[in-house]
Amino acid sequence: MYIEESEKKNVVYIVLMFLSLVTNLLFIPNTFESLFYALVVFTIHRILVIFLIIRLNQIKDYIPVVIATAPFLIVFFYLYFETPELPESSLIILILQNILISVFAGISLSDYVMNDNKQNSILLISAMLFVMLQFSIFVEKYYLNNEYDSILRPLSMTLNGMAFYSFYRYVIEAEKLNED
Repeated sequence: MYIEESEKKNVVYIVLMFLSLVTNLLFIPNTFESLFYALVVFTIHRILVIFLIIRLNQIKDYIPVVIATAPFLIVFFYLYFETPELPESSLIILILQNILISVFAGISLSDYVMNDNKQNSILLISAMLFVMLQFSIFVEKYYLNNEYDSILRPLSMTLNGMAFYSFYRYVIEAEKLNED
């Protein structure tokens, strides 16, 4: 859809979609090893998402980003420190994931508050869907392992689809706004 609709064809966005595909494939098996590799690929993905947002939104003031990031850091690190069993091989990558999702959500929230337009509204929707996705995956993998798979897996898949579609809409809107 992006290649068809976009005038610019941002290579970073295309790489993001490829990394998303790889991550989704790695989340299918229910093993700690596949989860670890999925988290590594998704970490690269998340870094590129933040890079793309900063480039598209041309962020100049980072103080609102830091303020908006703090609540997300508190929630995700609370979950992290209250998790019963974390595999040692995933500790660093999970900390990095918590920081990256918090920064992503913080950028989105601060951009929306500082400049409420269609582009930033869509970005905020996308970020909140990604936050809910990470929360549901974290709960499924570490708190309710194999207990509510029939509910949490479809929920995660739905959130994933909605988050990526809204992010796609954000990129299209940001490219249109940057052309003007």
